[in-house]
Amino acid sequence: MSTYHECWTVGDNQYGQQMNGTTKRVHRLTKIQRLDKKLKIRSITSGNKGSVYILSADNRLIVCGQNEVGELGILDTIIELIIVHRFVKSIKMTQIIPKDIIAAIRGFSMKHIPNSLAVISSPITMRQFKVKYVSNGIASNHKFIITDKGGLYGFGSNLFRQISLQRGFEGAAESAKLFSFKKMKYFKENKIRIKQIDGTVHHSIFLSDDGNVYRCGTRTRFYQNYRSFSSASSSSKHIERVEGIDSRVVGVSCGYDHTVCFDENSKLIVFGANAFGQCCVRSRSPYYGFQAEHVRDPLYIDFDGGSIQKIVCGARHTLILTVKGSVYVSGDNTLCQIGDGTKSNAFKPVLNETLKHETVTDVKCGFYHNVAQTDSNEYWLWGDNEDRQCLVFSDEDDDEDDEHELVKIPTKYECADKEIVAIYPGFYSTRIVCKHSE
Repeated sequence: MSTYHECWTVGDNQYGQQMNGTTKRVHRLTKIQRLDKKLKIRSITSGNKGSVYILSADNRLIVCGQNEVGELGILDTIIELIIVHRFVKSIKMTQIIPKDIIAAIRGFSMKHIPNSLAVISSPITMRQFKVKYVSNGIASNHKFIITDKGGLYGFGSNLFRQISLQRGFEGAAESAKLFSFKKMKYFKENKIRIKQIDGTVHHSIFLSDDGNVYRCGTRTRFYQNYRSFSSASSSSKHIERVEGIDSRVVGVSCGYDHTVCFDENSKLIVFGANAFGQCCVRSRSPYYGFQAEHVRDPLYIDFDGGSIQKIVCGARHTLILTVKGSVYVSGDNTLCQIGDGTKSNAFKPVLNETLKHETVTDVKCGFYHNVAQTDSNEYWLWGDNEDRQCLVFSDEDDDEDDEHELVKIPTKYECADKEIVAIYPGFYSTRIVCKHSE
């Protein structure tokens, strides 16, 4: 008997990210029927608004959702499907390609790519590469992949040169949308191996095997004071090492407009916006003003909670998982992301009291909600639950049910009829991967 994975989903669906062929909201756990029955899922990542990326154990990349600026990277795959659609007349296309994909193909226009491919509500499998890694970035509308042959490719929004290509610049929106994969040669040419990639809306962060941090993108009011890049510069010069980091970095994560790293000595290294305390340091102004809250250059912060195992960022909050299994949270708490039962922001990492007696082995962030997994394979969720992404459901499927819109403290998800492999929070949504046998 072989064991495979099935995926269940709940939450926002305005961009078709629930992979069910529609854009109707899903407020109940629903099985994704359009995935391969013999699929084994390695990971699921999400992007800004509604893009979803499923990476299989056999290195297939399956994408769905918002594609307005090319964040799914499916142009070459769509062109291949167009060829099939035009020349294989004897086959009923609905048997091999979902109806909404056929509609996208029939309405496809190279002159109006965003309109043709803006929303993809059925899963599409990439045909160009075998993929072994997909970048994080819950708030980014661009992505990077590393192939099984070591190639690094970027796609999606390049408006602020966050994919390091010259064509992207402020004010030229159409020319800055990359609907197909673009190879990034800088790291290979300089013999730099990348092990982790993350990004905000406006820039990208790369962590190398030797612990150095690189970046590309623009400097705006939300970010570290990036030097302005000359439009005449070659693409390789758009990537540079982050100045001010002089220790070996072990992990990085990005929120909507902030970046948090930690080094081998478990010191935090932060930069970016800090209006909510998402950079784990006391705000420099009591007033809400992004300009006053910047951490403009990499700032080292001592962390007194012990050795750090992992850091992940939501939109404007940060989770820290220690080696001993404790969870600390800092930043925005307007939707109960801190999980302390209040709505007061935390300007330094605070221990989550609900999980204090649990041994947490992994943490993940959605945009405004979080998931913690324990050593006994229990899952705790908290934060924004407007679209039932915290898996706390009301008796009635009511969009106006305010009582269940916030989960103020970590709440254990009880599931007796499924063997859960992992839970992945996304942008106002959540996906559960379970085992099934065939």
